[in-house]
Amino acid sequence: MADVEVFPAGDGLSLVHSRDSGATGFYRADTVVLLLSCREFRTIDEHLQAHARSGAFRADGSVLRRDLLRLSRAGFLVSADQLLPRKVAGPQPTPISTIVIPTRDRPRLLRRAIDGYARNCARHGRQVGFVVSDDSAGLDTRRDCRAMLAEIARDLGVDICYAGPEEKAAFAAQLARSGNIPGKVLRFGCLPDRGCDVTVGANRNALLLHTIGERIFSADDDTICRVAVPPGHADGHALGEGDNPLRLWFFRNRQEAFAAVRYIEEDFLGHHDRYLGQAPRPMLAAADAAALETAEPALLRRLLAGTGRIRITANGVVGDCGRDNPNFYLFQDGTTVDRQAGSPAEFGTARLTREMIQAVTRTTITARPDPKFAMCIGLDNADLLPPFPPVGRGEEVAFGAVLGVCFDAYGAYLPLVLQHDPAGRKQFAAPGLFPISLGSWLSACIGRFDPGFAGSPAERLRRLGYYLTELGRLPGPAFDEFARLAMWASMSTLISNLEGRLASQDPVPACWMRDARQFIAKARRSALAPAEQLYAATGGREALTRQLRQFGELIIWWPVIVEAAGELRAAGHRLAQPVPQA
Repeated sequence: MADVEVFPAGDGLSLVHSRDSGATGFYRADTVVLLLSCREFRTIDEHLQAHARSGAFRADGSVLRRDLLRLSRAGFLVSADQLLPRKVAGPQPTPISTIVIPTRDRPRLLRRAIDGYARNCARHGRQVGFVVSDDSAGLDTRRDCRAMLAEIARDLGVDICYAGPEEKAAFAAQLARSGNIPGKVLRFGCLPDRGCDVTVGANRNALLLHTIGERIFSADDDTICRVAVPPGHADGHALGEGDNPLRLWFFRNRQEAFAAVRYIEEDFLGHHDRYLGQAPRPMLAAADAAALETAEPALLRRLLAGTGRIRITANGVVGDCGRDNPNFYLFQDGTTVDRQAGSPAEFGTARLTREMIQAVTRTTITARPDPKFAMCIGLDNADLLPPFPPVGRGEEVAFGAVLGVCFDAYGAYLPLVLQHDPAGRKQFAAPGLFPISLGSWLSACIGRFDPGFAGSPAERLRRLGYYLTELGRLPGPAFDEFARLAMWASMSTLISNLEGRLASQDPVPACWMRDARQFIAKARRSALAPAEQLYAATGGREALTRQLRQFGELIIWWPVIVEAAGELRAAGHRLAQPVPQA
């Protein structure tokens, strides 16, 4: 079935419009029901056989065949051949040649990360450079980091550029002069805010500005380039498998998790090259039509239109989950829950552990370019990308929300995993169920934003920026009301998800049912908490509204900032500076 809109028009008729073909017409109710039942790619005969098995239609087969043929000729049924062209055409994007790494106060892990990625690239004949963005607070720490990078550059024969606060400040001053950009906007976007414990978003923004015009791979400093495939790995493609296509496997400790994947010798960047910057439709030329079965009509319509390209690629990880919320295990679906239902012991582990595999089992292309984590992702920075929220956690969630609403972008999840091996033993934080902070809450705000008829990504970004600054200027009681409404909407979605599964006939562990009911009860209590208890940011509502205004201003100015950074690069001025080999 094409992506259709149905409007009841009286006398048992409905006006049906195909957003794919533009076909429009009035049809009887039984014909509309027949059309809406065609959710999978089948021949006309296969559709007729499926309808006969369902017993949902009283008309005989000849009448149904006639109606299906009419709908097909009118453009209301789409074939797999229409979506999957038989030839791949067009120039191939430039391969990834830069690996960027944000870091802070972790020189040992940084050294380990660069060593692993550099050696993998060398084994596969790839020439890559590294860019390190460092927001370590101590001058001595930054000096030691530069010295360590010089040793690595000498020992491995790789080019490394470094940006600490001094380099970022100097480049921001250049940008302010050349682009007539307010200095306070640049400082918020790229320089660490010493009043905030987490400034990785500012680090990521500096890396985006240094690599304007490139396709890059971003790796966190606590990842290790040991390439592996997850259990159940398969060839082929999947499309749009829900909000979160990742499957999860849970383990009691990190050693068990590391031992559960199959390690391979692969050019991992080559897998990202295959998808990053590509239009997804031609790439699916050789795919089986079964890859389209789970796709939503809106995604199929976009594929037919042939617009947009893959702006972000993500491989999976094994090791520490990198998550803050200890309740996420309740909201898994598909094969993850099936495994837990068959193994109460695995569910017991899932409730407590941070050690897991998070990956897809086959390459999955999605219309939602929102990374579930930013530990190891490819970014198509050849053209404008949005900025990350500079302060707070969850910066990748907000980045994905902005990318999805302001850009014609896709994401691609790859069935490879790298190790995530932070130092020490992490624990889940114990925040409220619905903490309101800049990074974690922005996606809910953006979900209420309507870009209207803004045509270009730059114009959509500006409109979003004005929307966020206006939110940040609301009087206190009005902002509390907006925050509560957004929080209640999130609560309602999560509770509905859990209650739907509780009411289904699908097997789930008894302890999952208990935990789900406890979560629902706790969520209801949290919904009635005083407004001042909702704000997770230090400084409460005042700090959050200030950050909203600042981030809104950054988004408004970001297209100008990117253009100015590109002009400076063309003139030979870069943000990060080369590290001389020791």
